[in-house]
Amino acid sequence: LDDLRVRVRLSRVFPAAMEYIAMVLPIWPKAYRERVGAQGYAAAPVGTGPYRVTRVDGENAIDLERFDGYFAGSPKGKPAIRRILITEVADSDAELAALLGGSADWIWDFPPDKLAMVATAPGLQAVVAETMRVAYLNMDSAGRTGAENPLTNQKVRQAIFMAVDRGAMVRQFMLGASRVIDTPCYPTQFGCDQGAAVRYEYNPDKARQLLTEAGYPNGFSTDLVSYLLPQWTEAVRGYLKAVGIEARVVQLPVADAIRRNEAGESPLNMGSWGSYSINDVSAFLPYFFTGGPNDYTRDPAIEALVRQGGSVTDADERRKAYAQAIKLITAQANFLPLFTYSKTYGFSRNLNFKPFPDELPRFYLSSWK
Repeated sequence: LDDLRVRVRLSRVFPAAMEYIAMVLPIWPKAYRERVGAQGYAAAPVGTGPYRVTRVDGENAIDLERFDGYFAGSPKGKPAIRRILITEVADSDAELAALLGGSADWIWDFPPDKLAMVATAPGLQAVVAETMRVAYLNMDSAGRTGAENPLTNQKVRQAIFMAVDRGAMVRQFMLGASRVIDTPCYPTQFGCDQGAAVRYEYNPDKARQLLTEAGYPNGFSTDLVSYLLPQWTEAVRGYLKAVGIEARVVQLPVADAIRRNEAGESPLNMGSWGSYSINDVSAFLPYFFTGGPNDYTRDPAIEALVRQGGSVTDADERRKAYAQAIKLITAQANFLPLFTYSKTYGFSRNLNFKPFPDELPRFYLSSWK
């Protein structure tokens, strides 16, 4: 409309639009980007934020500098730290070496078993914080992998829900910064009604009983496809084996696992979803329950409810539709949320830094002590 205002015209009602605009919609200077082209823009980007990019070195280094002309009154405020150098390294060993060696002030996502080493190192501190990312076990209740698939039986799926000790996995793998959840969404997301979910406790005896009632007293064999940590996959495989289900683990790189899942070739698939850090269930439920490639439920009633929740602007109507969808999904045991993720952070004791659940490091709020 003018230099400071833009009008967005939507093709349909989209109640979470402001969440998406605030979080994942970039604003680029049209004339400059068209003049320099995509590659030129990647090397010298211009955006809207409290920091500006001063240098991009290939694909592994970015220099940021505080933008003193950032508009007054921004909720982000004026950063206390003038310069930030972001460097990509090969793996977690390399980032740990950089932090311990003094060439880095801040790292994240290193193995949890290294937390104590960082926390006890002179001049460093370590933090573990919960994130919005949810680990899950998706089940082929729709029979995409074959009509004879035992997972099309609701009692089989309920048996799996009761066979997996999610609490033990949290204690073993997550260092106390995550939790078991029962909803197919992150609890703070708008519409993620935890009270609507049917809850399943760890009960291997009941799981065996349900398998017998379903016609599988001796269990069955199936594939468990995953790109998550092998330790997690093996834990689930062990829990299933204990009740008679022989899960053949197919451990794949992320892209390969996703391709196989989207092709409908994974009876059980184990993955994670972070909702693009959008605090609304419209960034979670539609991905798995509206007929897309990751929908292994293909239930018209669930799909209708999820679409209804995303097609009206009335907050109460949205909550009602999403709650009904969550109740159906959990009652039918279509999709097992395992636990929320935790993320490890290591940084200098001289740095004030606060992590947030959406996994976005807000360096503009950080400062030197």
